[in-house]
Amino acid sequence: GLQLALRAVTQPGDAVGIEAPSYFNLYPLLANLGLQAIELPTHPQHGLDVDALDALLQHTPLAALVVMPTVHNPLGCTMPTAAKQRLAELVNARQLPLIEDAVYAELQFCEPPAPLLKAFDRDGWVMVVGGFSKT
Repeated sequence: GLQLALRAVTQPGDAVGIEAPSYFNLYPLLANLGLQAIELPTHPQHGLDVDALDALLQHTPLAALVVMPTVHNPLGCTMPTAAKQRLAELVNARQLPLIEDAVYAELQFCEPPAPLLKAFDRDGWVMVVGGFSKT
C-alpha cells in the first residue's frame, strides 16, 4: 500500500518527508523507488513536530509526506487531535500529498478512539494506508 501511494504522487529523485524515527522498512522502500528520505523531528509522546515541518517547507520542497500519526511505529505515540488538524490544514494549504500509515490505528487504548488525520482533510491531500494483518 505504501509503495502504491508513493508511486502515485512521486517520481524518482523526489524528496519525501518521513518521521524520525520511522518504520525501518520505509528507508529501503524509498531507496528502491529512487526517492530521498528527509527526516522530520518526531516527539516520543506527541508525534511529528508540525512547527519543524512548516519551517522546513519554507526552503525545502517535498513531493510527499509519509507519517504514522496514530499509534506510531516504533514510538507507540498518537499525535494530539489539534496537531493532526493543524497538519491536515498545512498539507491542504500547500497541496502536499500526505500518506497516512494507519496500520496500527486500531490498537489505541482510549475511548473514543482518536480520529485519523484524514478526518481533517478537506481537499483530498491525505491518503490512508491501512491493513488488517497486523491487528
